[in-house]
Amino acid sequence: MANYNVYMGQGISVNDVRGTILITGPGSSGDKVQSCSAIIMVNRIDWRAGIYHFPEGSINRDGHSQAALFKMANAVQPTQGYIAFGVVGLSDKDANCKQKHLDNETLKQVQHGEQLRSFVLGLLPIGGRLSRCPAKGGVVSVTSTFGEVVLSNNDPGNLVDLKKVKAGSYTGYTIYGHALC
Repeated sequence: MANYNVYMGQGISVNDVRGTILITGPGSSGDKVQSCSAIIMVNRIDWRAGIYHFPEGSINRDGHSQAALFKMANAVQPTQGYIAFGVVGLSDKDANCKQKHLDNETLKQVQHGEQLRSFVLGLLPIGGRLSRCPAKGGVVSVTSTFGEVVLSNNDPGNLVDLKKVKAGSYTGYTIYGHALC
């Protein structure tokens, strides 16, 4: 089993996620999904999958991430997607948008989250499912076990570190974007 680790601004896709773990966030605190998000795409028909570590901010102003996500979606042809959002600076009420009066910084995070949700939803086919969840512990991984998508925050170890790998196709995987750290 290969465990591929990507960093902020970088994504990866594989032709079959069964027996493979795609992960972002393990390592030093600067590598974790804190105020950023992990975007996961899965094709439940043939098990192509991808993960992208989206930096904090507006997807509408981030051409680097838009290009990487478009390419990854084209390769995966996802039937479902996930956004694992960083929780640093957000309370439970903020994350659920139930608080009436948010400070400016929190309001901006919530707005950026909604922009990202809308963008990723646009990468899915009509009827495709999009789920959101907190990135607890700052680590997000995806694999498939027994025909189900498995999201986790566990670091399985034995990682193939892709920090210095340039965008392109490699044996067994494709890299999108480049690490911003």
